[in-house]
Amino acid sequence: MIKSDEIALMDLLRERRPTPDHEFVHVRKLAEELGIQTKRAEYITLKWENRGWYEYGVHCLAGWLTDAGYAVDLRAIDASRKVES
Repeated sequence: MIKSDEIALMDLLRERRPTPDHEFVHVRKLAEELGIQTKRAEYITLKWENRGWYEYGVHCLAGWLTDAGYAVDLRAIDASRKVES
């Protein structure tokens, strides 16, 4: 099951895309807005990176979604897992 905080973080990260002035998004700030603990946000972004949905440079809390990350639908994945159970 995909937790609601992970879905909310993905949604907010999609809204706050990197711009020419800012090459990455401060995921730490987004997590704080959502009330997600830093360690949990690190876990989520590293999980996404392993799946090819997220990339980062120096630290996992300062990164961006890949094309695959923009294309993935976490709600559909979660729904299909619930049906299989």
